[in-house]
Amino acid sequence: MLNINIPIDTTFLSEVIYEGVLRYLMHKEDLKEALEYSYGRIPSGTLPLAGNDLSVKKRGRYEIRFPEKLLRILNPSKISDELIRKQIDEKKTVKDLLSKDFVDKIIYSDYVEQARINLKNITIKIEKGNMLIGGRELTAPQILKVDRYTGITSLEDKHTNDTITLRFSTDAALLLLLGIYSSYIIFDRTYIYFLFLSPEEISYNLSLPKQETERLLDSYFLIKDKTIEKIKEIVRGLIINELLFLELALSIDLQTLMLREGIDRISMILFKIAKEGNTYKIYEQLPIMIYREPPFYRVLKKYVRDPIKFCENLSRELLPNKPILRALRSFSSKNKFTEADNILRAVQGLYNFIVIGNPAGFLQFYREIYNAYNKLASKKEERANYYLRLLSRLMW
Repeated sequence: MLNINIPIDTTFLSEVIYEGVLRYLMHKEDLKEALEYSYGRIPSGTLPLAGNDLSVKKRGRYEIRFPEKLLRILNPSKISDELIRKQIDEKKTVKDLLSKDFVDKIIYSDYVEQARINLKNITIKIEKGNMLIGGRELTAPQILKVDRYTGITSLEDKHTNDTITLRFSTDAALLLLLGIYSSYIIFDRTYIYFLFLSPEEISYNLSLPKQETERLLDSYFLIKDKTIEKIKEIVRGLIINELLFLELALSIDLQTLMLREGIDRISMILFKIAKEGNTYKIYEQLPIMIYREPPFYRVLKKYVRDPIKFCENLSRELLPNKPILRALRSFSSKNKFTEADNILRAVQGLYNFIVIGNPAGFLQFYREIYNAYNKLASKKEERANYYLRLLSRLMW
């Protein structure tokens, strides 16, 4: 059982810290391996630095900020203040926390090669206008300050982030970066998506004996990483949140993986974060629940012969090139589909059935798809027949 003096809650900062801690434990406290694996998932990712994160020259004075400070600590024999000043003059400083050059200099530093983080030293305390996590060597980048804009302050012990500077030790910084790399999904030009285990799952994993924690984390992160892959596919064509929940609930791949790993359910939290000028702000937090056998299966068996086949068929019909998503996308175009309102109500009904567990939602879905067919029968015969075939396939 591991006790860390940091609250486990739904703040972004807490989630990132514990994501790093759990990933570190899963890799048997091999920091280099954990960083390599986590960053290897996101070779094309981007997470721009913002505001005061960037090292600059102002009024003739050099201001060395988080990325360069960290690299100097990790590579003292290779990176000097003189070299950093030259990089500032040549505008060659780090501008993205996911840039390969930056991450490589972290992973292959002498510090990380030899690192053995004592997790008991990753404590939190308020001291003279600073919130310190493990120490005070480094000032947090903007992405780790998003909680100040949400009214979430439990990590700050009833203080507000507006008057407190967030600082941390080198080891805490490495765990935080590991947490970011481990949870990062995609930046879709509007939002940055991160996926974390819920506080309940974090607490449960840390309550177990060390060997049991490592074994269980292998399974949890396998499922979580697969969920990240699935979300990455979905958000590229995402129109409404209901579709995200539907796709995850219908995923046979995830259900099969849960069955193989012997886990009944796993709860996670999806963060959508927006970059606004020189700051980042939490736009939305969405609870995600993945089941080995989703609860709606029991009700679905009353209507269809093969629930798994139903899920496979329906998941295919929610692809971006299919009429359902095309109809939903038409809401934001000049040529709104005739049946768009019916399709929206159909998807909402399906969401109520599959995610919320309300059987009436299934009947609403069926009714609205049939209404879409009737609307189009004399106008758009090809699309009308698609909806009719869809109902026959799903009711098989």
